Amino acid sequence: MRSWKFLVFFLTSTLSFAAQADRISGTIDSGRMSPLAKSLHPDAQPEHDLGPVDPSVKLTYMTMLMDPSPSQQKTLDQLLAQQQDRSSPNYHKWLTPQQFADRFGLSQNDMNKVTAWLKSNGFQILSVGGGRNSVSFSGTAAQAQRTFGSEIHNYKVSGEEHFANSTPLMIPTALKGIVSSVIGLHSFLPRPSSKNRGSGGRQNSHPNYYDGNLAFKNFLAPGDIATIYDINPLYAAPTPIDGTGQKLAIVGQTDIYLADLNDFRSGFNLNPITGCTTNASGIVTACNSTYFQYVLAPGSTDPGTTYACGDVGEADLDIEWSGAVARNAQIVFVNAPIVWDSSCNFVSGGGVDASLSAVINPPSGPPLAPVVSMSYGACEAQSGSLETLLQQGSAEGVTIVNSSGDLGAASCDFSPPNASQPFKPAVGGLAVSYPASSPSVTGVGGTSISLANDSYPNPSAFWGTSPDANGGTAASYIPELVWNDDEGLAQYCHAPVSGDTFCSQGGSPATQGWVPLNTSATGAQVQEDIWISISGGGASNCFTQSVTGACTAGFAQPAFQNKLVVPGAPANVRYVPDVSLFASPNFPGYIFCTPLNPPATTTSTCATGIFNAVDANGSIVGGTSASAPVFAGIVALLNQYLGGNGLGNINPMLYTQAAKPSSGAFHPVTGGDNNVTCQPNTPSIQPTALQCPAGGVMGYSASNFDATTHYNLVTGLGSVDVSALFTALAAPDFQLSASALNPSPVSAGQSTSSTLTISPITGSTGMVVNFSPTSCSGLPAGATCSFNPQSVTFDGTNNATTVVTISTAANMAPSGPTTITITPTNSAQTSTTVSLTVTATNQTFTLTPNASTYSVAVGGTATVNVTVVGTNGFTNSSNNTTALPLTYTCTGVPVLPTAEIACQISPSNGQNVSATAVAVSLVTTPKTALLNPLHRSRFFYALLLPGLFGVVFATGSRRRNMRLLGLIVILGCSTLLLGSCGGGNSSVQKNPGTPPGAYAVTINATTGGANPLTSSLTVTLNVQ
Repeated sequence: MRSWKFLVFFLTSTLSFAAQADRISGTIDSGRMSPLAKSLHPDAQPEHDLGPVDPSVKLTYMTMLMDPSPSQQKTLDQLLAQQQDRSSPNYHKWLTPQQFADRFGLSQNDMNKVTAWLKSNGFQILSVGGGRNSVSFSGTAAQAQRTFGSEIHNYKVSGEEHFANSTPLMIPTALKGIVSSVIGLHSFLPRPSSKNRGSGGRQNSHPNYYDGNLAFKNFLAPGDIATIYDINPLYAAPTPIDGTGQKLAIVGQTDIYLADLNDFRSGFNLNPITGCTTNASGIVTACNSTYFQYVLAPGSTDPGTTYACGDVGEADLDIEWSGAVARNAQIVFVNAPIVWDSSCNFVSGGGVDASLSAVINPPSGPPLAPVVSMSYGACEAQSGSLETLLQQGSAEGVTIVNSSGDLGAASCDFSPPNASQPFKPAVGGLAVSYPASSPSVTGVGGTSISLANDSYPNPSAFWGTSPDANGGTAASYIPELVWNDDEGLAQYCHAPVSGDTFCSQGGSPATQGWVPLNTSATGAQVQEDIWISISGGGASNCFTQSVTGACTAGFAQPAFQNKLVVPGAPANVRYVPDVSLFASPNFPGYIFCTPLNPPATTTSTCATGIFNAVDANGSIVGGTSASAPVFAGIVALLNQYLGGNGLGNINPMLYTQAAKPSSGAFHPVTGGDNNVTCQPNTPSIQPTALQCPAGGVMGYSASNFDATTHYNLVTGLGSVDVSALFTALAAPDFQLSASALNPSPVSAGQSTSSTLTISPITGSTGMVVNFSPTSCSGLPAGATCSFNPQSVTFDGTNNATTVVTISTAANMAPSGPTTITITPTNSAQTSTTVSLTVTATNQTFTLTPNASTYSVAVGGTATVNVTVVGTNGFTNSSNNTTALPLTYTCTGVPVLPTAEIACQISPSNGQNVSATAVAVSLVTTPKTALLNPLHRSRFFYALLLPGLFGVVFATGSRRRNMRLLGLIVILGCSTLLLGSCGGGNSSVQKNPGTPPGAYAVTINATTGGANPLTSSLTVTLNVQ
């Protein structure tokens, strides 16, 4: 019986979950296909076409992403808003990937259909995202062509070979509106945003301009960032805010060398990374230690080597500088390695998109970290959609940080239109980088400093000459400009260092086609020589496209930007970036450690120390690939500072603070622009507003800014004063005060109340203030709190009140005075206290029976109706309940079990009874005769026989039936023999039942607890 009960419970429990509705009706029919929007890369054009790839070419990592249904999307949008709305009960209530799946993913049935369809087309499933909205798979070009209706061709663009689908992808009509994109069918990958990569670890284009002669002597070390952006007070706090206990994920697509990371950390006096496993080349193959973790993305294969055209320098920059800020955090490097051939053509691998998915949407378990930094992107016109993944990250409490790009206002122009100097003007039109343009992402732009503030030509007071323990020489915050090295280098060339041939011929030896930069050099001329080295920014304009590839719309303006008024900016669209930090590789540039010339020479640029890294190896880097991980490190510190479990999309928080400039949380950067020269009327496919204007210059000026926040479309809100920002974010929203509890002290079992007053302070704004029972901390065991009302509307100007009531249990131990802290659920930085003293209870209760004596015959039952009578509020006459539940027991003289008297208590068998009326049944045992055990055995076998006959007829073969029938005959005979054993007199055993007599029965009741209340009564039971 128990087994059947368990089965019924299991079935009903399973069915009680609200199953996700199926969206795919029937089977997925490949005979009915529809085009997939935005699935043809704009560079997959006939003029670049080299013809079809070999059909057997392996496509090793493809990912299909699925969107929520319209109703799911509406609910998701509401949830995301609530999670950042401090008035909402859902504020910072994050989901797990599995919870996201149950609310916003495909049903399991639909996912099964998708994977079955892919398998039926010959693909191998690599992994399924925990949010049930992505599936990664591998196959061949022939399988991809057959499945998605497009030939895979080779293309050569700007001297680089790529493969891509040659026509828009086709998907089964059953998946229309479900599948948003298929990644991995082309090799036009997101680009890193670091400037500029060269041999020998030199990260600027012209090492003899920025070399060991140190015309510009200042470089950024961890100590400089700590000084300039005011992080030092946090490091020096009594409980240091240094990233301890935090995780920060870096997405990458390359193997890395442990020596680079540790040379950087030791060179700047940071704790070393230990406990890692490396191969013979020094490449990390496994690690999960205090300061570093290595994770291979699901479905990825680790090649165990780096490549000459790979991104090891990018990975080193991101890992080193995120850890340079969040010094004691665990940096989680998530790698989906890309394999390149000797000609630097893509061979295989998932890349950074797969790494990002592994962080946010792992097949099982929580997201890998509450902060993730990604230093890759592509212009909106050239990117697929990651929106479901990015929104999932926000719903899970993951803050996603992404570089805004290094191409000024021309994010589609990663490479010049021609192969050599002088470079022609840009042709890609006004564009911003994605995913930085996503409203779910914090886009980070770049800043620089002036020549004078970089100690050129004379020493600047902003810099010292003696490095601190972490390599810093900066004396204070240094005023910032837009990062625009095209203009900065032009200014330098107006008065260069004597003998420097950079300006005149591009260095030594001379660069063929170099446009000389003289005393009247312009940024446009520098662009002809070194291309674009400018912070990306602007307005989203091309996230959706027509079937011909023309841009139709960008992202709508998110709520956190809807109060901005930026002169000259397009209306009602998402603006990029959100914040900016140092990014110039030249003014001043970041020191980092990376291999000299991997994989041929894997020695770190810092192997002989930081000085030689700069002086001999030119190991200096820049780009928004530097500013993004630095800001991600700041967010990791903020997580620790606020003591939460993630912040999700922090943009609403940042813009709210920027609207209060008195906090000093931001350094507005309003000097400079991100203009680029461009070819008028290009690209012709795009709307006129996105084409290069007739003047041949496009971009935005930082001097056009919002009057309140100083937001502009080049540097966003500016850079941050980290200490001031943290203080502002942790500042109370209002003053919360409490009157003394009344009464005080309070007797256990009674309640005491206090009036809470919400009062305005400087900077207060209107909000709904929420309280819940969890708002009270420090309560002694047995005490609870409640609020009336739980939600208080505070207008930011006038006082508002609510009443907190602390209820105590009568059985709790006396305590106090105890300090109780009261904190609103949506204003963790605001609290007040009350002092609670609890004395011994004055409540009691007694048990009253309906009679004192009960008479029954042997085998009869006497029912004692017990009434609980309380004092001082222990009983409630309006609903006939007790303040605390009671547990009942019975004892007796003589002992009741010995006399075979059962005590049955109703309700709830006497356990945790709150009713004031209880029935106690005293059940005596009648005189009985028990059957011989052997007789019972015979009954068992007799009952078994029909079942065995059923087995015979249910089994398959005739021979097996005959064997079983023989067994049954033998068993039947055994049953008869058993029935003949034992003799007649032994077949019955007499039981005289409960002995007649008088029994004193005591009924006990107790509250239990630290200071229990108890009572009992005794009645007489006469058994006749």
